[in-house]
Amino acid sequence: MSAQGSYYLDFVGSMNAPAGNGSDCWGWTGPGGEEYAIMGYRDGIMIVQTAPVFQQVDLKPGPTGSGGYIWRDFKTYGNYMYSVSEASGGLSGISVYDMTYLPDSARYVGSFSTNGGSAYTSHSINIDEAKGFAYVEGSGGSQGTRILSLANPENPAFVGAIPSPAGSIHDVYAHKDTVYVAEGSAHSWSIWDATNKNSPQMLVRISIPSSGYVHNIWPSADGNYCVTTEETATTTVKVWDISDYGNVQLVGQYLAPNGMCHNAHWMGDFHVNSHYESGIQLVDVSDPTNPVEWDRVDIWPADDGTSYNGTWGAYPFTQNGHIYASNTDGKLWVFAIINDCPTAGTTAPLDPADGAEYVNQPHTFTWDDVGADSYDLQVDEDPAFGSQDIDANVAVPQYDVSGLPLEASCYWRVRSVNSCGASDWSAPRVFTTGCIVATTGDVNVDGVVNSTDIINLVDYVFKSGAAPQPVEAAGDVNCSTDVNSTDVISMVNYVFKGGTPPCNVCSIL
Repeated sequence: MSAQGSYYLDFVGSMNAPAGNGSDCWGWTGPGGEEYAIMGYRDGIMIVQTAPVFQQVDLKPGPTGSGGYIWRDFKTYGNYMYSVSEASGGLSGISVYDMTYLPDSARYVGSFSTNGGSAYTSHSINIDEAKGFAYVEGSGGSQGTRILSLANPENPAFVGAIPSPAGSIHDVYAHKDTVYVAEGSAHSWSIWDATNKNSPQMLVRISIPSSGYVHNIWPSADGNYCVTTEETATTTVKVWDISDYGNVQLVGQYLAPNGMCHNAHWMGDFHVNSHYESGIQLVDVSDPTNPVEWDRVDIWPADDGTSYNGTWGAYPFTQNGHIYASNTDGKLWVFAIINDCPTAGTTAPLDPADGAEYVNQPHTFTWDDVGADSYDLQVDEDPAFGSQDIDANVAVPQYDVSGLPLEASCYWRVRSVNSCGASDWSAPRVFTTGCIVATTGDVNVDGVVNSTDIINLVDYVFKSGAAPQPVEAAGDVNCSTDVNSTDVISMVNYVFKGGTPPCNVCSIL
């Protein structure tokens, strides 16, 4: 999703859990595209179908013993949900649920140790879906991050751990064996290579000056940036450039009016944040150095301070563009991201076609008309369009191109523009230019000098056939200022005997 246009959060629906004290939320998409929200509440887990029908479909009990039963966290992997809690007692540990039976019910598979031994409590969990491993925060962060293999998704198996700095790990994010760790009261965050589960290697650790409690971390999809939150009053949400681990830079900061953000998730060009008493927040980070709030919905209207009330979690990764938000009062909220100023649709190049050869100039480039106010066209010998030969904005879906280098591989792309901004660029197409300066010998003007040109020239000289276009450029092969039988002889020598090429002709054969 691109942050072009003007966006706001539109209310879709809400639902109260049967008992208060809401905690985190997550989501799952069924095999038929059905969408489900998962939310923790005082006594366990509430599962709500949000599309195509908005309805509560299941309640699952959770551990409610000592240690903080209101803190529940969950993630999904394939058709399974994995839940953890800081509470002791029955159902503690990493609990596994088979979601394939929804909307009837989620099947409880079992609860398992998080370290292959006697550890069963945890505050947070993340799953590397690409590699099939769960990363579970140790109890209170003091026991590092435990790694469990999901090779058998119904029997998580402990395989290793990431050590804890100064006795504090709060939250993790993992993708393709790269693990991002928010290090809580250690006032730092780190990135690890967990390819070797028995011995993860730290790639970088960043200490945040004057930081609060480093609560969560989430990278951009390309891995060039990450966002961190600090669950401490007046500490900002921070955007980091991590494209070079040897030179990590803080490049952007922001904060909603209540002054304390809980969790931030990076989705495309957006951060979707649970910002406690300021509610759910939609932030444009298409330019990571300049985060801009698009919209914010206060779902805790009673106050706007730094207490631990309001929006706990936010889940933006649905397939239908909905966002789930969980409130500490036990209410689940569903919103849709609406673009009230959409850009024109992405247009597609038509002519020249991808792979076209001998494109002579001038040539009229054309593309799909999508009803835009105007169109941007770029043509370049560089496939990255670093130094465009042509960079034009036109009102109609066509443009007469000339001035490109001869016999060169060139690339072109277009995008539509309206009052709300520009669409994404079309996929680039490549073509090869032909002869544009001298067309000598190309009697039939087809871009190629060959035997058919000889036939046409014979017809013109001896049989009053069609004249070369123009006569002087195309038919005067030996540049004698006259078109006659000697030009026919020159053409025969050139085409069949390797003779002198037509004067000024570019070598397109």
